[in-house]
Amino acid sequence: MCKFDLYFFVYCVYLHFSTNLITALAPTFTRSLTDQSISIGEQLILICSVNGIPQPHVEFYRENTRLLSSDRISVEHDSTNTHWRMVIKESVEEDYGRYRAVARNTVGTAISESSVTKKTEAPTFERGLKYTKINERDEIRLEVKVSSGTQPITVLWYKDNQSIKQDTAHEILSDIHTNTYSLIIKESKITDTGRYTVKAENIAGSSESTADVEVIQITEKPTFVKKLTSSEININESIVLDVTVKGQPSPEVSWKKNGQQLSIDGSHIISRSEKDGNFSITISSVGVDDAGEYSCVATNEVGTEECRATLTVKKILEAPQFIEKLEPVIIKETETTSLSTTVTGKPQPEIKWFKDDNEINIDNVHVFAREEGVGHFILTIKDIKMADQGVYSCKAFNEVGEACTEASVHVSKHSIAPQFTETLRAIQVKETEAVNLSVTVTGSPTPKLTWFKDDVPIDIDNVHVLTKDEGSGHFVLTIKDAKVTDVGSYSCKAVNEAGEAYTEATVNVSKESVAPQFTETLRAVQVKETEAVNLSVTVTGSPTPKLTWFKDDVPIDIDNVHVLTKDEGSGHFVLTIKDAKVTDVGSYSCKAVNDAGEARTEATVNVAKESIAPQFTEILKPLEVTEGQSFQAHVTVTGSPAPNVVWLKDNVPVELDSTHVICKDHGDGQFTLVINNAQVSDIGSYSCRASNEAGIAETEAKFSVIEELLSPHFEEKLTPLEVDMGKPAMLSCTVIGKPEPEVTWFKDGVAIQIDHDHFSRKDSIGEHALIIKNLRVEDVGSYSCEAVNKAGKDITIADVKFPKYGFEKTKTEDVEPLFIEPLEESYANDGEMVVLECRVNEESHPEILWYKNNVPIEIDQQHMITEMLDDGRVKLTIYNVTGEDIGSYRCEAVNKAGKAETQAKLNYARYMKETVSDESEHLSEIAIEPVAKAGGFLLFLSSIVFFLIARLACWLFFLLFWYFCCDHVFKFPPRYEINGL
Repeated sequence: MCKFDLYFFVYCVYLHFSTNLITALAPTFTRSLTDQSISIGEQLILICSVNGIPQPHVEFYRENTRLLSSDRISVEHDSTNTHWRMVIKESVEEDYGRYRAVARNTVGTAISESSVTKKTEAPTFERGLKYTKINERDEIRLEVKVSSGTQPITVLWYKDNQSIKQDTAHEILSDIHTNTYSLIIKESKITDTGRYTVKAENIAGSSESTADVEVIQITEKPTFVKKLTSSEININESIVLDVTVKGQPSPEVSWKKNGQQLSIDGSHIISRSEKDGNFSITISSVGVDDAGEYSCVATNEVGTEECRATLTVKKILEAPQFIEKLEPVIIKETETTSLSTTVTGKPQPEIKWFKDDNEINIDNVHVFAREEGVGHFILTIKDIKMADQGVYSCKAFNEVGEACTEASVHVSKHSIAPQFTETLRAIQVKETEAVNLSVTVTGSPTPKLTWFKDDVPIDIDNVHVLTKDEGSGHFVLTIKDAKVTDVGSYSCKAVNEAGEAYTEATVNVSKESVAPQFTETLRAVQVKETEAVNLSVTVTGSPTPKLTWFKDDVPIDIDNVHVLTKDEGSGHFVLTIKDAKVTDVGSYSCKAVNDAGEARTEATVNVAKESIAPQFTEILKPLEVTEGQSFQAHVTVTGSPAPNVVWLKDNVPVELDSTHVICKDHGDGQFTLVINNAQVSDIGSYSCRASNEAGIAETEAKFSVIEELLSPHFEEKLTPLEVDMGKPAMLSCTVIGKPEPEVTWFKDGVAIQIDHDHFSRKDSIGEHALIIKNLRVEDVGSYSCEAVNKAGKDITIADVKFPKYGFEKTKTEDVEPLFIEPLEESYANDGEMVVLECRVNEESHPEILWYKNNVPIEIDQQHMITEMLDDGRVKLTIYNVTGEDIGSYRCEAVNKAGKAETQAKLNYARYMKETVSDESEHLSEIAIEPVAKAGGFLLFLSSIVFFLIARLACWLFFLLFWYFCCDHVFKFPPRYEINGL
């Protein structure tokens, strides 16, 4: 007899006495109700266990309604009334809610509650999209049927990953009663060719169906619906030559004159193209040279069509005639007057201005002449004087004759108070230098000037101090051989009968000289022809520096007509070039000199020629190549300035990567787009857009790639697996094919539902894997992987079963490495940080090795750092990414039991990243245990059974001994019995 048996005997004696004292216990739940989520029609089972003395009775409630056994509901318990359950055979919508189990006996009550909610299910497609091939302009109808899923379900349509919205071209229909959804394109176009995807989603998840749609182009030779017609037009009028042409594909149109290509300059001759095949050219202000035979040539890949017409220009002659004559003018001195007239004639007359029968000198200073509009001329006289009085006439000439109009201009005198148009300015000079104080004054009659120093009239001795009248109201006071005693406040007073004016400035005489310095330097200027150029500088220095202007190191001739200079005071000077020409282009400099030194500033002046809009002289042409081949698209474009060229695919700028897609500039406006190793994804409408400041031109063509088809083939087939119960299992295979095959997993011939316990994954090289989170009995069987594409299909099969001795515990070092989360393709730019991450089963405790392009990586813990975390996650962190880091990375996990590897690429972020289904968030839930749960449970259960049988004999012996030998001492407690429901 062991100690345990002795202890048990003592406990039985204790129980015998104690049970006479415990007469009742309140109910307690040893197993409570649990929350559940089920679908409509699914069986609902709620289970609980309860203890108490006397044994409690349990009632079930939904909300506040008691549930009793019926045809659909069953309330059950075992013979001891300990274990209870409520079963609803086929649940309905009303069965969702809050449930309550109430346990009662004579002592008290206990309650256990749970919630039953509706299980959400992701939608699936009963009938998906199919490949469709249709003629252009026919109706495209794409239809799918969704078989199941929790409502509401949202259905979205996409073309080439771009969302499709309801509009005039696309009609989206849905029938919620039949779960049928349709996309209708009423009149199909070539641009409707592409890959269409329909996505059904609800709160539980989503499902997709994809298929290609091909629209076949209908070809038609160009024909002119509206042809050119011969016309006769007067000189200087405008005319529009227009045609309407049809054809498939849309024809390219060119214009000719007398059999030669017509020069379309965008101003005199303008070309337009509109929708529905309407093309036209507009000739403005037609001249004799515009007469001739015009033709329009329409071309497409099917053929060429041409139509012609003759344009005749009539020349009209008309002698000059003044329709607006000169009018007499009466004006006061110093005012400004204008004489205007309007003349007609064909050709346009030339005019000349006369005063008292003498031709007037148009100096653009005192006298100005200009033309406003056609035939309207104006003569302007500024700051008029008595000498300008007289008879003015305007004569008009052309090849037919001449005409004249005249009128008188009378100038009257009047008194004007003095006004200083040039005032005194502060001056600083060195000793022995001369001081020049100058003013310009206006007034009528001519004012009398008086000079003052410190408010005292200056003694003009004509030796040290001199004055000079330079005419036109300009006066100068000169102090020769300046001395410090000449320092003071100088003023000038002008007086006439109309009033007086006053100006004042200081004169400072210093001994120190200051070299010139430019506080405002010249700046580069770019203007168009006929515009004005203004070059300005500001210079300091003592004495005041003398400025000289240069062009290309040659002194500039200041003629005050084309080139002018102006001193704006305070050391600010401006050089103005009127009516700029291309010959004015060059390097301009300004040199400032005084006796203390010199300074120089320089800048360039550029005069741009007239801009010319871009025009393609060599256009894009349609191309078709086989997948894997290369194709080149050539264009030649003209324009001024040189146009900026951009390549587009389906109106989106082309990504130039210098490997797959390359753009070449050959000079002289010749450009080439090269696409190496053409893929189906390169199919589309390519265009070349040229632009400059004068306009935009574009040429477009279709590029086609003949897809290479390859039937699916498993390069690496499935292999049989033996996995312990409760452990993860992974089936993997590698398949190739073109286009990329669609892969489906089956168990015992039935498609596997991908859920929280079953995950699938794939990588960029065609490796597919099915992972079972925790292997159960129902997971054992025959598994197959089927790969299908438009070229055919292939299948591989393998069995999954438990090991022969599944209950045996596996040693940690015998667990083979397995990547639960593989590496994924990553993207980064230069200078960024990137983390490559995967996850291995942590119980395998493997050694981790990293490779780049199949070469072992040297981990320096600075540029590259590796980590392995307790949950099996493995990280490679790369800091400050460079071009040398781009490549293919491989992570290997190795131990005594075997080796596993995972591989992915690191690319530059500017490349388009392929979207791959990622199940890694589900894989993170996998908990791999060293011993299978089922095997461990069976081992434990068998041990318990063996132990109970072995001890039963001992217990029986003690009970018999107790009953026969000790009945006169001990009394058994009364037995309780609880009736059933």
